Amino acid sequence: MRYRTKKSIIEMFDCDRQALLTLPEKDFEVVTCIGRKVDREGRVRFNGQRIYYLEPKYANKKVQVKLTYNKVIFYDKELNEIAGFDRLYGDKNYTAIHWEQWLPTLSRRPNSLFHSSFTDMLTESLRHFLLSGNAKLRGVYMKALCELIKTMSLDKALNIADEAAGQAFEEIDDILQLAGV
Repeated sequence: MRYRTKKSIIEMFDCDRQALLTLPEKDFEVVTCIGRKVDREGRVRFNGQRIYYLEPKYANKKVQVKLTYNKVIFYDKELNEIAGFDRLYGDKNYTAIHWEQWLPTLSRRPNSLFHSSFTDMLTESLRHFLLSGNAKLRGVYMKALCELIKTMSLDKALNIADEAAGQAFEEIDDILQLAGV
């Protein structure tokens, strides 16, 4: 019993409950939406340290960005989703990239593999095989990877490419046949 109102706590709670508003049907999404310009290499930077790579076709274009606590989602000017990434945090330089979108560019410009961090994803033997070979060989493997990722994950495709390099395959059909494609 409350001494001033002479009502029990349960009675006061019932009065309060009747005055409550209903919750909205939709959850409230806590986001920040901003516009950004993609640089000539397809990158969007945040604080100069966190870099997100979009498909090369978005270079020098404006995009909309939706930031949540754990995701960064990019949209084109018609608000169609381009790509989504796990949000990068920290004081160091971090990079996020969907290599599946960049493999066609690497296959057209196989010598760019020398300057690409994609080589960090390769096994030592595959890296050595590709970088010590000629541009045609690098192009064949990048084109094979483009085909393979249509039906499997990039990791599985890289394993097949590594196996093909171990057997010194130099034709795209041989690599694809190894995968059963």
